[in-house]
Amino acid sequence: MRQFGIFYLMNWLRSKNLAYHCVVWIAAINFVIVYNYCARDFLNLHQYLLGYERLPYQSRVLMAWLAQPLVVVLHNLGVDGLLATHLPPFNQVDRVVLILLNLLSLVTLVYLLRHYLKWALKDSRFANLGALLVFVILPFNLITYPSANYWFPYDLSSVTFFFGLFLLGLYQRWIMFFCVFVLASLNRETAIFVCGILLLMNINRMPWWQACLLFLFQLLVFLGIKFWIIDLFKNNPLDTDVHSGLYMNQLQTNFQYLKNVMWWPSLAASFGFLWLPVMRYFNFIRSSELAIPILCFPLYALIMLWVGQIVELRIFVEYTPFFLLAALMIFHRLFLNNHAIES
Repeated sequence: MRQFGIFYLMNWLRSKNLAYHCVVWIAAINFVIVYNYCARDFLNLHQYLLGYERLPYQSRVLMAWLAQPLVVVLHNLGVDGLLATHLPPFNQVDRVVLILLNLLSLVTLVYLLRHYLKWALKDSRFANLGALLVFVILPFNLITYPSANYWFPYDLSSVTFFFGLFLLGLYQRWIMFFCVFVLASLNRETAIFVCGILLLMNINRMPWWQACLLFLFQLLVFLGIKFWIIDLFKNNPLDTDVHSGLYMNQLQTNFQYLKNVMWWPSLAASFGFLWLPVMRYFNFIRSSELAIPILCFPLYALIMLWVGQIVELRIFVEYTPFFLLAALMIFHRLFLNNHAIES
């Protein structure tokens, strides 16, 4: 009877895939903690949560608005004192709350990747393992080169929003898309690039004028949000060290970086070097909807060359899911499909 009970329990655990979920959460917890301590702080988190941080960083306000109410509640409960006593490395409640939001973002990203792989490849085992590789690839753009990388509370969530919007647009769930799009636009400006990707996808799936109208509406929503945010924080100080306004032309600075060959290895390491096999075997990407964002990346990189400092590889991190998925699809088609046919 006892053996039967253990056997039943093991089968139940296997059917619920609890081991996989445990792996996801443990790996995600490890990642966000290591990320927080390996990448250097740039923002004053207390000022950011209160809405007084420098521009343009304060304009990426979603994480502050989500975290501040939780920080107030935890502070009133005396959690900050408990953290200082029992967990000295986590003695800042605002940092702990932002790390927890990063954790939820990262876990969501893993399950979105897993969902897409199952949908595209119809291979559950490969999807389960492939999605976990995001923990291996993300550090190349966020952690590996700390001399040029900083910890921002909205970077991980921007990856999840970017890929989530892509999936919602792919499935044409537009009501949910615009709900998430509003949040993503409050989180980071890169959300607007998804709309350009979807425009190219939608031209092949609907009349061109409908695709253009949809893109125009998305653009108007984005601009409305950004102008409102700019007005909301118009009295905040500017980061005069690197910005003369909300945006600054960084082309000259980036060309100086590119002239220095010492930066080339770190730039080449973006996305864990996955861009190399993706370029080599691009024709093996079986899904056109994934090929479009890959083809759009050079334009995205050029825009980042203008508005960001390219040695901070975090500015490209939104593209991590696409290069990872493209590499996984190439691997699946080159090796697993061939073995299946031979057997």
